Amino acid sequence: MLRFEHIRQLSTIHVLERSKLGCKLGSFSEDGVGKVPALIGSFMRHLTSKSSTDASVRKISKVLVANRGEIAIRIMRAAKQLGLRTVAVFSTADRNALHTRYADEAVCIGPPLSTQSYLNIQSILRAVKETGADAVHPGYGFLSEHVDFAEALEREGVKFVGPNTKAIRAMGDKIESKRIAKRAGVFIIDGYIGEINSDKQAFEVAKEIGFPVMVKASAGGGGKGMRVASNEKELIEAFRICKSEAESAFGDSRLLIEKYIVKPRHIEIQILADEHGNVVYFPERECSVQRRNQKVIEEAPSPLLDPVTRQKMGEQAVALAKEVGYTSAGTVEYLVSGLDKSFHFLEMNTRLQVEHPITEAITGIDLAQSMFRIAAGEKLHIRQEDISIVGSAIECRIYAENPYSNFLPSVGNIRCYKEPTLEHLKPLSLSLGDRLERLEHLNFNSHGVRVDAGVEEGLDIPIFYDPLISKLVAFGENRNDALHRMANALDEYVIDGDRLIHNVPFCRAVISNPKFISGDITTNLIKEEWPNGFRGVALSKDQNYQAISATAMLYFRDTSYTSAVVKVDNHQEQQFLVRKVDETTLSFQPIPLDWNGVVPEQAIEELVSSSYFKTSILGGGRVELINIETHNKLGVIQVKRLGNSRLDLVASYRVTCFGAKFDVCLRPAHVAVLEKFMKRTDAASQSKILKAPMPGTVRSINVKEKDSVSEGQEVAVLEAMKMQNVLRAPSSGTVKRVFCSQGEILSLDQPLVEIE
Repeated sequence: MLRFEHIRQLSTIHVLERSKLGCKLGSFSEDGVGKVPALIGSFMRHLTSKSSTDASVRKISKVLVANRGEIAIRIMRAAKQLGLRTVAVFSTADRNALHTRYADEAVCIGPPLSTQSYLNIQSILRAVKETGADAVHPGYGFLSEHVDFAEALEREGVKFVGPNTKAIRAMGDKIESKRIAKRAGVFIIDGYIGEINSDKQAFEVAKEIGFPVMVKASAGGGGKGMRVASNEKELIEAFRICKSEAESAFGDSRLLIEKYIVKPRHIEIQILADEHGNVVYFPERECSVQRRNQKVIEEAPSPLLDPVTRQKMGEQAVALAKEVGYTSAGTVEYLVSGLDKSFHFLEMNTRLQVEHPITEAITGIDLAQSMFRIAAGEKLHIRQEDISIVGSAIECRIYAENPYSNFLPSVGNIRCYKEPTLEHLKPLSLSLGDRLERLEHLNFNSHGVRVDAGVEEGLDIPIFYDPLISKLVAFGENRNDALHRMANALDEYVIDGDRLIHNVPFCRAVISNPKFISGDITTNLIKEEWPNGFRGVALSKDQNYQAISATAMLYFRDTSYTSAVVKVDNHQEQQFLVRKVDETTLSFQPIPLDWNGVVPEQAIEELVSSSYFKTSILGGGRVELINIETHNKLGVIQVKRLGNSRLDLVASYRVTCFGAKFDVCLRPAHVAVLEKFMKRTDAASQSKILKAPMPGTVRSINVKEKDSVSEGQEVAVLEAMKMQNVLRAPSSGTVKRVFCSQGEILSLDQPLVEIE
C-alpha cells in the first residue's frame, strides 16, 4: 500500500536507451525544482486515512507519469511525498527537459511529434513494462482523457490514476455528457444534442437556435477545436477549422453546436470521488480571462458567487458525478450569467485541471495526492464539511507566445530565468496558523508564491507542444492581497531569451485592469478591453520616472557621467535631461527631441528620490533586477542592456515594468546635441511577402502562382503548438511565388507567398 516515508534524495537517474539518444542526464535532487518537505505532525495526520488498512486498498509503489513539463513535475512531487518511485517519459525533443531529470527513471518514447511519442499508447505501454511501473498518472492533455489508453492499462493490470473508463467515455463525449447531465438534473445550454456532420447542417441548427453560436469539438478541451460564429460565413469557416483541429488534437473530428451565451463567465467546480460512493465538491474557480477560448488567468474563489449559488453548483456537480459513477478528481465546468448568476453545464473534464493549484491554496488540500489515494482504493480522507475557504488565490499561465501579435506561439532558448520570491514584501500573516504549513507542503513560499515550471536556464521551448512555460500562483489573505502579490510576482519574474517572447506583460496588464480588479468580467474581457489587440501598457508619469530612474542609476554606476539625456520610445514627443543629485536622488527636466544644449526656461525640474535601491545581476549580466522604492511605493523593474550599446556614446536598455516593455536610450549631453544633424531614413514600405509569424507546420496552401487574391483572403494554414492559425493575404494582387508546400516545417519569418 502507499507508504509515507521521509523524502529520499534521488540517486543518479537511470535512463533507458541513453546510448541510443546520446542524452546527457545527470543526477538531480529535489532541491533543484522546489522544496519538498518531509511532512510530519498535524498535516500528515490530516492526510492519513484509517481506510489505508482496508482490504480494498491496492499496492502502488512505482508510478509512470505519461506527460511532460510542469505537470509531470507536479505529479512526481506528489508521488515522492507519498514515498512512491517515479518514471518519466520523454520524446527526443525533450531529452534534456527538466521532468526527465526530476524522476527516478526516464524512458525515451519516440520522436518529437506528439503522435509518435506522448500520444503513442504502445510506446508508453512498453515504457511501463520496461520499468515495472504499477500505476500511470496521465497529468492533463495528451492521453489524460483517452479511454483507449485507460483500457489498455487495465488489460495490463496497471492502475490508471484517474477516473474509470465508463466515466471517461461518457464525459469525454460532449454530446453524450449533455444527455447524462440533463438526466442528472443539471442545467444545460440550448443547442443540438447530437453530432453535426456538415456545414449545411451546422447552418440549419444555427438558424434554429439563433446566432451567435459556439462550434466545438465533441472530444475537445483546452480551447482547441472551438470557434464562435456570428453569421453564416463565420460558421462555415469555423466548422472547417474546428473539424481539422479536432482531428489533429484529439483524433476525433466530431463537432457539436450550442447557443453562445452573451456576457458569460466561465466558472468551474472541482470534485473528488472515491470507489466507495463518496463524492465531495470544492469551492469554485473562475476562469473567465481567456484568449482563443483557452484560459489565461484563473482565481478562486470567484468574486461573483455567493454561498447559495456556490452550493447549488456544487450539488449539481456531485449529482452528475454520481449519475456517471465517477471516481478520482474531475471538474464540472459551467457558463454563468454575470447578470443573474444563472448557470449552465458546459462540460466535465475527467482529469486534473491545469488550474488546480488555486483550489489547493484556498482549501489546503493536495488534489494530486488525493488522486493517488483514490487510485489505491482508499476512501476519501475528507468530508464535505471539512472543506472551507481561507484566503484568495490567482493563477497566471505563463506562455511562450506573443501578446502583441494576437498571441501567436513563440519559441526560442531561455537565456535568463529567475522565478519570483517577493522577499521585498511582507510575508503571509502568522494568523493563518496551520494553513501556512499546508501552503508550504503545496510548494508555496512564505510570501504566498508558487511556481509550477518545467523549464530552466539554457533549455529550448520546442514547437511541438503546448507553449506553457509555467503556472505562476499567488495566495493572499483576501483578493486584494492576492492581486497585489501577483502584480509584484509578475514584475519580478524574469524570462529572457533570443527571439523568445512571453505573455508576462499581458498578464500584468490584466491584473491591473480596472474591470478585472472590480470583478466585473466576462469571457470577452480581452476582446472588450483590447479590441485592436494588446499594444502594451501606458505608464503613468510616476511609473515612467521610476523606470527611467532605475535605468539611469545603472548608467551612472557603470560610467563616470553624472548626467545624461534620456529618450524613451513610449515618449516620442520629448526626452529628459537627467542629473544625479546624490546616491538616491535624480532630477528630471523635459527637453525637445532636437535639443540644442540649452535647457528651456519653462522646463520644470522634478526630483525623484529612491530611498531603497538594490540590483541583482542575472544571466551573466544579461538582465538586472532592480528593487526600487519611489514615493513610498515598492517596485521591481527589469533592465536588459542591449548588445549594441556603447556606454561612452549611446547606451540602450530594454526595460520591463508594471506590464510595460520599452527601450530607453541614454547618452551624454554632447552626443545628444549632435543627433539633430544626423540624417533620418524613411521607414521601409510594407512588404508584400507573407511570412511565417511563428515556427510551425504548413497544414495547407490555398493559393497557387498567378492566382488573384484580395486583402484578407485566406492563403495558408500554419499549425504550431497544437493550434491552427489562418494566414491571410496582406494586400490584394496576384500570387507571384509560393515558397513552401503542405507538410513543410517553417521557421519564424520564413516566406510563404509573395504577392505583386
